[in-house]
Amino acid sequence: MSETNDKNEKQLIRESAEESLKQLTEELEKLSSNESTLRTDDSKERWTEDNWREEMAKHPFFSSDANVGYESSPLVDAMRQLKYDKEFNSAEELVNSYREDGNENFRRKKYRWALDSYTEAIKIDCKDDKLNSVVYNNRSSAHYHLQNYRSSLNDALKAYELDSNNTKALIRIVLCHFELKEYSKCLEVCRDNGHKNIDVLSEYEKKASIEAKIAERNERKNKTQRLKQKRTEEKILSVVNSRGIKFKSSLFESIHPAAHGKHVTLDESGGLVWPVLFLYPEYGQSDFIEKFAENDTFLQHLNVMFEEFAEWDPKHKYRPNDIIACIKPIERSKEKKNVKTKVEISLGDCLACSGCITSAETVLIEQQSHEEAY
Repeated sequence: MSETNDKNEKQLIRESAEESLKQLTEELEKLSSNESTLRTDDSKERWTEDNWREEMAKHPFFSSDANVGYESSPLVDAMRQLKYDKEFNSAEELVNSYREDGNENFRRKKYRWALDSYTEAIKIDCKDDKLNSVVYNNRSSAHYHLQNYRSSLNDALKAYELDSNNTKALIRIVLCHFELKEYSKCLEVCRDNGHKNIDVLSEYEKKASIEAKIAERNERKNKTQRLKQKRTEEKILSVVNSRGIKFKSSLFESIHPAAHGKHVTLDESGGLVWPVLFLYPEYGQSDFIEKFAENDTFLQHLNVMFEEFAEWDPKHKYRPNDIIACIKPIERSKEKKNVKTKVEISLGDCLACSGCITSAETVLIEQQSHEEAY
């Protein structure tokens, strides 16, 4: 008897809620037909992507909290219970409610909102694998449209695991593998399911086959280039070692921003060409020469660099013919003197200096105050 009364009570609630929804729909239609009655001049009244959850939570129909600042009527409570209350809805009904919300957001291209709705549906402890498969595939579709291809693939795989007859999930798996450039896996799925005669799978089998061949060709090309680069670097290292030049870390990588992507190379005659950075600590300035041949003298480059006085050198101290280069070896006895000479010295002379290390040596170029550096 009590079970019959419960059924009658729920039926009355449903009928009452349906009637209320009908009335609300009629009111909304009246309002939409008379736009002048709507308050569109106040931005605070509008719902945005940032505040829609907060605003919706304030509405008694959507809020899960009965105390939201509105006087809660039995009818509003009934409507809320009808849609989301676990007491008045089975797990399947709750999943469908959230799924429908997600579908509406998806239709409006609100994919992130759709994700939230589908995720709420997945949280429900529903035992219907086919329904769960549909929801997972829906969320996979939302991820796909947001270009979250890995997440989309994971959801599609779960959907197909729950229901191997879910063709949409199977197609989504193929699409995700293709977008992730996993062409071999894409081909595998297409071929394993070729007997199902699905047009999309046949289409992507051809596409993936073409892309796989292109990827293989590019890999062979890249492998050849890497091998060629390796041989070039080995040749450069051999020449550097033959010059007796000491160095730290790598000749082919640089931590300085100005030298990024620049490294030692060989010219046509087999000579070394270096990237060189000039620092002027006194003024906090620098110059970068991308290609400084080992037989070039500092004076050659300085004549170009200081053909006109630098703006940062108001005293005109930096004049090529007056500049002295002081080469300070890293390791030297107290008896050894610093090498002081005009800048006719070449880069090769500098690098071959006994005890110098290319990444740590000090080459000071100053006019008259080189003694102050020691």
